[in-house]
Amino acid sequence: MRLLSPVLACLCVGSMVFMGCNRASDTPAKTGKTTAPGTALPPSSDSKPGSQNTAATTSGRWEVRTDSEGRKWFGNVPYDVFFDDPLGVANDNDTVVTMSDSGTAKPEIPAATPTPQGTDPTPTATPSASGWNELISADALDAEVKRIRNFLNPKLQSVGQYNSNLAMIPQQVATLAVLADVASKHSGEISWKADALYIRDLAGAMNAKPLQRGAKFQRELLGLYEQISDTLNRSRPSDLPEPDADAVVADAADMGFLMKRIEQSYNEMKTNAGSEAGFRESIEMIQREAALLAVLGKVISVGGYGYNDDEEFGAYALTLSGSGRQMVEATATETFSEYDTALSAAYQACNQCHMDYN
Repeated sequence: MRLLSPVLACLCVGSMVFMGCNRASDTPAKTGKTTAPGTALPPSSDSKPGSQNTAATTSGRWEVRTDSEGRKWFGNVPYDVFFDDPLGVANDNDTVVTMSDSGTAKPEIPAATPTPQGTDPTPTATPSASGWNELISADALDAEVKRIRNFLNPKLQSVGQYNSNLAMIPQQVATLAVLADVASKHSGEISWKADALYIRDLAGAMNAKPLQRGAKFQRELLGLYEQISDTLNRSRPSDLPEPDADAVVADAADMGFLMKRIEQSYNEMKTNAGSEAGFRESIEMIQREAALLAVLGKVISVGGYGYNDDEEFGAYALTLSGSGRQMVEATATETFSEYDTALSAAYQACNQCHMDYN
């Protein structure tokens, strides 16, 4: 299977996208075709409830194609989440600033520092679907969910706030769906774990169709969010449908949105902890973002996106996930060199995956 990684091309960040792909059971093929970037894939008749932008025929799911509006897609993932030239970005010690869609400055991902000779940061095993407690503690998972709630709550209370944050809401909601799914499997104590799959499915419903501006869509999302909030507060509405026991996280969390969240994690660490001084001042932030990176790297491989049996892709995913763990461990000893090496290894794997799956 070959995909274009952004996190792994963009840590794929830059859109640091890890490997741009959505759920599929077939094997993607390499392609060298190019066309124009796009932003939203219209739903199709084979889209599953609770999944976002899953339109694509089986035969073309992993092809580079152009839609009727001239937008470029790699399977189900818009091409604008990938680097145009992943190896041509700035020197690792520099920060390149571009303008985001909202008009604010944001750093792009710098080139990775070469891996020291004699080291191989790329694992060879395929990630398993267990061991989430080794990647993120129950307390850290619960705290990240609270941060997402604190982000979403004010953004959904008014039409103006909703419209202003339309681009940021889906990636936060997709991350919430992932964390809820992980919580249902986590060995630690989480107060809402018994209802975690309800939260996953509600988050999936929030991203079930492309968001649009306006009061109608704001009210719909606010209603779903309030059900999530009640459930997290141990007051789950009695009329919620039972979660599908056979559902996978890919049904609720679109790959492209997870890539955007991975990009956010990398950008924050590289921008605020790219030097030893910044590292020492940002320990708590690194622990939070690196743990999330570890989780999302693993989810992309084992979450039902079609890569469970692809050992090569699994190795790239493990590098991303393992690098996140190493960054967390580096904060315990406050060893900047170990943290910096792990951050570079994650990005380097991203670049290589991007080239291999393009």
